[in-house]
Amino acid sequence: MTEKRRKLIYTLSPTIFLTRLAGTVILVNSFVVLIVALSAHQSKIHYQEQARIATRNISSALEQTIISNFEKTDLALTSLVDDIVGMKSASRIDERRINNHLKKMHVRMPFIDTLRYVNSKGDALLDSPDSTVNIGDRDYFVELRDNPTAQMVISKPVKGLITGKWTIHLARRINFPDGTFGGIISAGIFLDSYYALFSTITLGDRGVISLRDKDRGIVAHYPTLPGGVSEVGRTSISSELRRLMDAGQTAAAYTAIAGTDHLERTYYYRKLSKYPFHLLVGLSTDDYLLGWRHAQVKHGLIVAVFFLFTLYASRLIYRDWKTGKMNMAALENSNTMLLKQQNELELAAQVFEQSRQCMVITDPEGVILRVNRYFTEVTGYTPEEAIGKTPRVLKSNRHDAAFYESLWKRLIEEGEWMGEIWNRKKNGDGFACLLNISSVRNTAGTIVNYIGINEDITEQKLSSERIYNLAHYDILTGLPNRRLFNDRFSHAIQQADRHKRQLAILLLDIDNFKNINDTLGHQAGDLLLQIVADRIKDCLRNLDTVARLGGDEFVILLEEISGALGVKRVAWKIINAVSEPIMLQGSRVHVGVSIGACTYPDDGQDAAILFKNADTAMYRAKAAGKNNCQFFDAEMAQQALKRLSVESDLRMAIPNELFLLYQPQAEIGSDRIVGVEALVRWRHPQRGIIGPNEFIPIAEEISMINQLGEWVLLTACRQAARWYHEECLSLRVAVNISAHQLMRDNFVSMLESILYECCLPPSLLELELTESVLMSNVEGIIVLLQRLKKLGLSIALDDFGTGYSSLAYLKRLPIDRLKIDRSFIQDLPGDKDDVAITRTIIAMARSLNLGVIAEGVEHVSQFDFLKKEGCEEFQGYALAKPLPPEDVAHLIKQTRAAGVMRALEYNAHGAVLL
Repeated sequence: MTEKRRKLIYTLSPTIFLTRLAGTVILVNSFVVLIVALSAHQSKIHYQEQARIATRNISSALEQTIISNFEKTDLALTSLVDDIVGMKSASRIDERRINNHLKKMHVRMPFIDTLRYVNSKGDALLDSPDSTVNIGDRDYFVELRDNPTAQMVISKPVKGLITGKWTIHLARRINFPDGTFGGIISAGIFLDSYYALFSTITLGDRGVISLRDKDRGIVAHYPTLPGGVSEVGRTSISSELRRLMDAGQTAAAYTAIAGTDHLERTYYYRKLSKYPFHLLVGLSTDDYLLGWRHAQVKHGLIVAVFFLFTLYASRLIYRDWKTGKMNMAALENSNTMLLKQQNELELAAQVFEQSRQCMVITDPEGVILRVNRYFTEVTGYTPEEAIGKTPRVLKSNRHDAAFYESLWKRLIEEGEWMGEIWNRKKNGDGFACLLNISSVRNTAGTIVNYIGINEDITEQKLSSERIYNLAHYDILTGLPNRRLFNDRFSHAIQQADRHKRQLAILLLDIDNFKNINDTLGHQAGDLLLQIVADRIKDCLRNLDTVARLGGDEFVILLEEISGALGVKRVAWKIINAVSEPIMLQGSRVHVGVSIGACTYPDDGQDAAILFKNADTAMYRAKAAGKNNCQFFDAEMAQQALKRLSVESDLRMAIPNELFLLYQPQAEIGSDRIVGVEALVRWRHPQRGIIGPNEFIPIAEEISMINQLGEWVLLTACRQAARWYHEECLSLRVAVNISAHQLMRDNFVSMLESILYECCLPPSLLELELTESVLMSNVEGIIVLLQRLKKLGLSIALDDFGTGYSSLAYLKRLPIDRLKIDRSFIQDLPGDKDDVAITRTIIAMARSLNLGVIAEGVEHVSQFDFLKKEGCEEFQGYALAKPLPPEDVAHLIKQTRAAGVMRALEYNAHGAVLL
């Protein structure tokens, strides 16, 4: 091999060289395995052919032996028949003489197991005098008796009546000279003799020989089958043998798996040439291939040894190649090692210098030897100022001496310290850093340097604080949120319980906050919440806690209180502070606050119960006119239970317990009833009739208002359609719609479906909406009302004058009617303010081309005032109270006859029509 080619080999990578070397080893070994496999295949074929030859030879020898025995037996039987014919006297045959003759002849015929004379009646003469056994029903006797020309007959295997052994009988007919039947001579051959014959033949451990009769039944089988003699006569054979017999084959070799022991054998089948028997000789594959398998094991061991030899040789080749490659590479690497080391040192210096972490190297005494550029950026110390000093120049005052002692102890014992530490910059500012100090030891284990690496984590620390604040403080007001308040509340309860003190919680809700939010916008609402939060904080001590729960709800925790009087004093201080005017977007607004208060441990033993009771007290404050404080008491608990009962019963009330009443609406000018307002009532099984003011707010809270409102709409429309179609009354039915109903996505389609189902003209349906509903989302409400107007129904603005309607928005709303609230009607005409407000609303409606209706008219004087001012319609007890549907129709008939004015006169004197 030339030097150039040797170098070329060493340029190969270990993977490529090993791949080629492995390919060569695999190729050589594959060729050897292929040669051995072909040799094994040829050898197996040879063994199989030898097995077929052996079975053929054995079957041929057995055929000759069996046929020879049959022929000798036939010859003996023929001779005996002639002897017996010659013994016959003129009158009868001497059976005793014949029997003695047969005994003498039997001694000279060892191939015959039994020799009997059977007379013409089927009686076989036995050894004892006058002792016979009748075989007249045997098939071979019957055949010889009935066929004068019959030759030797061979019977099927039968169990001997005399010997009790399984036997085949070879028999010949005795014909006397006068042509009469003289009986038969029968030679019996025990089946055991065939078993003895077959057992003398070497077949291996699992070879078989089977002799079968013309009907394929077993005559003899070696070795004995599992059933023993019970298998004699069994005709079941393998499918391969049946195919050969059915095809008329007289001799053939085949391989099959035996059904008895499930072993594979090579068989040779032969049909005896002169007699109706089939011979089958089989050699087990496992037996005759045993030598072949031993040979293959030896060949496999040789192949394995050869394979191991080639592996060892290839290992030696690879080792030599690797050594040569390493020697050559060593020469090349020696020139580049110094350059690489130099580059690594330069790279390490660059990494040290350019790293965005402060890095300091000191000697074992802690004197600074080197600092990087980022150290100067963070601390303000130049390398000249830092080198030669110790890291104590960075020491802040946030850690005590024990902290530094622990640091150095761990550094000396473990060789490393990592943790957070506060350091100080050159200008005196502190900064937080994550510091890692490692010791560097020489080969002797002595510390030669310390390396300190620290990362400025000041921003991360500040971010953690911000995250904590976001999780525990309200973003808008800066007050603790519900989570932080709950933690403090639970801790305060534990402290109060331990020291036997009292504490109180105040639950606050800003009155009419939603109206301000809807009219002035959310920015104004947020500013209002911030101002209220500041005013509440100014009313509290440092140890007290105020938190914003969400929306316009606040909660206050008062610790170490002396009694309810002190709590009440704080509550009214907060109410007075919040009630002060507030400037929002140039407008002066006034808000109040409803407060519910309860104390620990008098009103509850845990936070959940105290919250619940404070909430109950707050709702009492709302119900009491707002802008006040209510303390929880037992009566409130009962009312809370009552409210809970109403809530539970309401879920079962729709539609079985709810019903509608209808309050008539009349035109002032035409003296006729033109419409009704549908009013829902609840017929409670225990409490009787419940008004809507008690259960409608609950329905809104538990999200049942949509279900209830849909039922009211459907029921009212059905009744209006009944009046229209059955009684020919075109009454406009007004139905109150809540904000929850109106904002449903499918409200318009649901309304269309109800009108279609009831066959009600849309003009007979009027929807009454409150100002707060219309002002919640003006632009969206306008689009929705326009869709409703396209259906053909009318829209009324209910309780007008009590909200915060903007006249600029009002003129854009597609409404038909203004409904003056009853609060402006009840003191007419005596109250000047109500007179002015009512006149203004009527004039406004007229200028906007809107209809106007007054509700709550209870006196004739109110009616006269409204008529004088030009109000178009009215409703109230002056005309009629809310009525069942059938009474409405009756009232209309009466007013048609007597007039609405007559009804007012009746009611004025206490004679209400209905």
